Amino acid sequence: MKVFNIVSSGFLDARTMKELDELDREARETLEGSPRAVSMVLGPSGEILGETLCESEGLLYQDIDIAQCVEPKQFHDVVGYYNRFDIFELNVTRKRLQPIAFTDELAAPGGT
Repeated sequence: MKVFNIVSSGFLDARTMKELDELDREARETLEGSPRAVSMVLGPSGEILGETLCESEGLLYQDIDIAQCVEPKQFHDVVGYYNRFDIFELNVTRKRLQPIAFTDELAAPGGT
């Protein structure tokens, strides 16, 4: 289904990094070399809409047009006519199954 997606992550600021001083050197270098956060809005086709927040803390606003979701929904096959029988298979067991089975044999100690 085609929808808008909001990616929102917490910002890893200097104060938080200071709290992580006890990490080993390699972990600290990995964190310092990574983006502090990634926040963005994705459109129904996966495109990034507007600004992306990565290197600073802030608020992200984006106007969206929900009409962009209508056309893709018209092509979405909700009843399954697009099935690929070369890779999908449905099996139905018509045999009546018992929900529980009891055996009268006791297992030997130790599971053998």
